[in-house]
Amino acid sequence: MDKLKVIWICHFSNSEIQEKLKPFKRINEFAPWITSLIKVIEEEENIELNVISPHEYISGYKKFTLRGIIYHFFNAHIPIWGRHWPGFLKIDDWTNYLFNKIIVHRIVNKIKPDIIHLHGAENAYYSSTINQFKDKYPILITLQGFLHKVIDQNSSIQLKKRARCEFKIYKSFMHFGIRSVEMGKVIQSLNPNAILHWHGYGIKISSPVIKTNILKKYDLVYFARITKIKGIEDFLKVVSLLKQEINNISAIIIGPSSPDYLLYLKNLASNLFITENIKWIGFLPTQLEVHKAALQARISVLPVKYDMIPGTIVESMYLKIPVVTYNVGSIPEVNAKEKVIMVVEKDDIRGMVDAIKSLLYDENLYHSLANKAYQRIIEMIDYDNVKNDLLQAYNSVIDDYKNNKCYYSGQY
Repeated sequence: MDKLKVIWICHFSNSEIQEKLKPFKRINEFAPWITSLIKVIEEEENIELNVISPHEYISGYKKFTLRGIIYHFFNAHIPIWGRHWPGFLKIDDWTNYLFNKIIVHRIVNKIKPDIIHLHGAENAYYSSTINQFKDKYPILITLQGFLHKVIDQNSSIQLKKRARCEFKIYKSFMHFGIRSVEMGKVIQSLNPNAILHWHGYGIKISSPVIKTNILKKYDLVYFARITKIKGIEDFLKVVSLLKQEINNISAIIIGPSSPDYLLYLKNLASNLFITENIKWIGFLPTQLEVHKAALQARISVLPVKYDMIPGTIVESMYLKIPVVTYNVGSIPEVNAKEKVIMVVEKDDIRGMVDAIKSLLYDENLYHSLANKAYQRIIEMIDYDNVKNDLLQAYNSVIDDYKNNKCYYSGQY
């Protein structure tokens, strides 16, 4: 039987990929869910997977094969150097990512795939390349997040342009991969004719630290991008309120931030009189290092303003670190069967403080939620089911392209 020829268009990086690419400058790992799903496909003999991805700090086009997966990396930024265009010279924005579209078009037409799978519509520098293939190939768009949910009139021109690209994709295509009920509701509110396919990313956390007893040196951990949308300012306010009752409350903050915003946050912490209660770790380059640091804390706190099911929550559950978060996006679906994480209403900082205190003071509740959350996340990201769900989605999209049939798959 001929192999199903699949193209993924996405972006990601990890240490193994960079060993092969040898970029001029190493970058931090990101989008670990892509790495995880690639591992699922590596085990599938009936798929020929070609991954097309931009990467910083490389010159030109790089192709190689690793464990049966064919990788195509290209420089999506400044020629030769591979660095992002500076703010005053946004050539990619001005040309509407023309050069990236040309590169991807050449690669795709050489491969002539049975299906193209785009991961994420919100990153215009690669997602915009999909529009040229509409009606030419069967196409599945897997949703990663919704940029338009977190921008407003004060957002930058670049963010607004990305949101317009995102909207165009949502309205132009028919088949969408989802992993939560909320995702399905949002996409169908934008595109009532959307056909939904349920598939996870099969996140497989194999860190050796999971089964080790790491000393709990901190009460709280925040590990995510350090942005207002992810809730870092609310996190600092939570620590401030807790300090009024628990003077030695301690917290660790892990994640990337711009220098200017980090300075603003440290000034905010000073004004809230919690400078001595916070340890700023910054960005850690690998998932393993993040897990080692996060496991030093008792409770994972993420006051995110909007998201689907953030990787922070998924990984905390897997690491058996009880979670306190806001009731936004798809997060309530984690508690669909029973309470496994502490969820409070958005912006209810007092409610978040009370939830944290209940975990700090009630050991039975603490360990019960940690164990239940672990079992729940194992069920939600069932590694063995991901491959079958994905194959079913691919076959259905291809069938619809050929025969104009509709398909909808199940849910967690």
